[in-house]
Amino acid sequence: MEELKAQGKQQMEVLKAQNKQQMEELKAQRKALKRALDPIKEMVFSMVFAPRTMSSNSSKYWKSAAEYYTGSPTPSRIICAVSGVRLPACDVRAGHIYQEQWWCPKVSTWFHLHGGCNIMIMISMSNPDVYLRVLS
Repeated sequence: MEELKAQGKQQMEVLKAQNKQQMEELKAQRKALKRALDPIKEMVFSMVFAPRTMSSNSSKYWKSAAEYYTGSPTPSRIICAVSGVRLPACDVRAGHIYQEQWWCPKVSTWFHLHGGCNIMIMISMSNPDVYLRVLS
């Protein structure tokens, strides 16, 4: 019986050592993958997801979008629709999904251009440090 316990203990130690080695290998692979993807993520964030409409700087539209998504017109933190990360409200901007230049008068009967459901809250591109923090 003692011999079985000793064998079991020895096998457990071997498995622990293997597990530790595999975890270290996975961590190294994750770091390498992150290093490879960071430049791509930076490029995508900087080119694609910058709010470009008047709602970006208009507190009226930002507040309506914030209230639509959080229930408060002045939240302290809000989730970015692009990254899914909860950020301080000062680090996010609002942008129209359906752009004003696409506006068709017929649509106005069922759709409000400046309503909260047409405004997306996302990371502010004016400060690159914000989205670089999100990437890390």
